[in-house]
Parts: sequence; C-alpha cells; structure tokens
Amino acid sequence: MYYIYEIPGVKIGCTDNTHRRVELAQKTKDYKILEEHTNIYRASYREIKLQKQFGYPVDKVPYFISSKMHEFRTEESFKQSALNHDYKELGKNTSKRQKGKLQPQLHTKEAMYKKQKAKIGKAPAWSLDPIKCEKVQEKKRRKVNQYSLEGQFLKSWNSVKDAEGTLNIWSGGISRAAKKGKLSGGFYWEYV
Repeated sequence: MYYIYEIPGVKIGCTDNTHRRVELAQKTKDYKILEEHTNIYRASYREIKLQKQFGYPVDKVPYFISSKMHEFRTEESFKQSALNHDYKELGKNTSKRQKGKLQPQLHTKEAMYKKQKAKIGKAPAWSLDPIKCEKVQEKKRRKVNQYSLEGQFLKSWNSVKDAEGTLNIWSGGISRAAKKGKLSGGFYWEYV
C-alpha cells in the first residue's frame, strides 16, 4: 500500500511506510494521510497532482523512481555492493592479488538517477501514463489459489502481489511454489 501524506505547511509526500518516512525521518507526528493506493505509478501521479493543487514544492523525480534510488542508503553501502558485484563476476579461480587490483565502480545517487532516466526513455509510452499502466498491469495479473498443508482451499487471490501484501510472504516464493507445486510461507499455491 502506498500512502500520500501531508505535513501541514511543509510538504506532500508519498511512502509505503509512514512510520519510517514521516515519524522517524521527518521527525513529526503532525501529518495526515490524504490518499491510499495499491499501484505505485498511480500514487506517484497523484502525489505530483496534489503537490501542484495545494501549492507545495513539486517533486522533480516521481516517487516510483526515487523509491528505487533509496535502496542504497549510504555511500558505504554503494561501495560495498559494487565490491560484491565485481567479486562475483571474477569467479572462484581469481587470485587475491587480482581481486585487490579491481577498481569498483561506485554507484552514486546521480548515477542511479541517470540509469533510471535511461530506462524511462526506453520504456513504452503506456508505462508513463499511470491509468494505462494500471490497465496493462491488470491484464498481466494471474489469479492464484492458496491451500493449507492438508490441501484444503483457503482463498483465491487476484495476484501474487495481493497475497504478498496481505500475508507478508515474498511474491517470488509464491510464484515459484505455484509453478512447481511446492510450499511458500507454509501454504501450497496454484495458478488459476
């Protein structure tokens, strides 16, 4: 779930975790939730519309892009992820001496933004329109059934993501279990 919140007199923002983003990061409990959305693109679109409507500063980067950039919290985690990536590519047979000579490519916020911007340039036109994007996503969704360990039918979900959001079970695990007839989160899953 994505929440569009307002801190009166300060800003309108979008987040998937109001406690972390508003109460801890912004250090305020004086806020109100304006809207809730299940689609990140729709939430990003509405956030910018509301910022314009209420006269707050408008984000230059939509939420659906900036949320990806915040995966790397600090410069240290950027460096560490770059180092890990380079070492994985080297393989097991590489000597420590060769590993020491590697110059890791640093992932800065600017580089991440350019990468995301390049992806948007290559994206189909419908992906930038939140309403069309929502319709396309609905067509791609596959219904999935949830079963107990004994094989009893429990619930039918519109998509794997819906089940993930409610049950806090990783969607990749649900999908894999539905394809292979295995367990995920203590349940059996099956595509309809």
